Amino acid sequence: MYKIKREKILDSIMVSIMNNKITYIYGNPGTGKSFALRECINTYFNKFKIKVINMTPKMFIQGISFTLSSIDINEYDLCIFDNFDNIFEQQEIFKYIYSLSDSNKTKFIIVSHNEQKTKNYINSIIIDTFSEIEVGQYLMMNLYYTEMIDIYHRKIFNETKGNPELLEKLTNILNHDTPYYVNDINIFYKPCIIDSLGRPIDKNDTSIKIVVSEINDQLLYELSQNPKSLYNLSPYDFERVIAKMFEKNGFTVKITPQTRDGGKDIFIAKNDLCSFLFYVECKKYAPNQHVGIDVIQRLYGVVSAEKATGGIIATTSYFTKPAKDYIQEHQLEHQLTLQDYNTISDILKSLQYKTQ
Repeated sequence: MYKIKREKILDSIMVSIMNNKITYIYGNPGTGKSFALRECINTYFNKFKIKVINMTPKMFIQGISFTLSSIDINEYDLCIFDNFDNIFEQQEIFKYIYSLSDSNKTKFIIVSHNEQKTKNYINSIIIDTFSEIEVGQYLMMNLYYTEMIDIYHRKIFNETKGNPELLEKLTNILNHDTPYYVNDINIFYKPCIIDSLGRPIDKNDTSIKIVVSEINDQLLYELSQNPKSLYNLSPYDFERVIAKMFEKNGFTVKITPQTRDGGKDIFIAKNDLCSFLFYVECKKYAPNQHVGIDVIQRLYGVVSAEKATGGIIATTSYFTKPAKDYIQEHQLEHQLTLQDYNTISDILKSLQYKTQ
């Protein structure tokens, strides 16, 4: 049943893209809209030249119209507007699409949580969550440890609520780690540092992988007391910790998708007395793997090309001497900030926490 539903969804999206100028994909949060779209593109349109636009702090500051007008849409076969849920944002998008000439061959996809009262030349597709049977079908197709499915598929369904994105992440975790903790699994909801059995990690034990569900004050406090636990985080969770640190200091924060970010893991912005935007790149390295000059040069190139205010590189390790010398030689102290393990540890200790 899952396979049939999945193929039906993919076929619906594919047919709509081929036959319509605009495809509008909607559904409640967590129903797997982007998940289905990504799978469809990888299956049917992997040779298309694609532009993906997500709402970011940069667009908050510059405005959607400015961002859209700066794109040469004729270069792309497919343009995707993801996470554009605000009515004003969608009005701007539609106005932009309608302003294009009829000879423009670009196809457009808008992904939203809202049901849109669309015109007859816009095709709308609703994406639902998976049923319990469909979750079992998905696990049968994607889980290495198939002998565990009959025992635990209902537990997995209850934990993921049929959310395809959570189901995919959980399946990836189970395929890379032992599946025998599924019966006690709380990895998406437990607001603390836990091990693979769901037990709080001993502050003195830095050998075990940390599974993080929520970046909250309790977690930041634990890290401030034992900064070596930073090494147990996944690279993505390290990004989330850095993002939360900036958020607690009053910044608007946006984490880029985990796929391709172009050297930008996090956007941080502020727009009060003045407007500015920083790009943050996170490097979750071992202590002996230092960040080199190539990372500095790459981020500086992105910051300069996109005219951001500046860039920040945050790492669990340290920076090489050539990397630090490059900052001084090119007088970039006010454009590029280097935050190593010691700096991040100090910032964590300086934050105010509301712990239980």
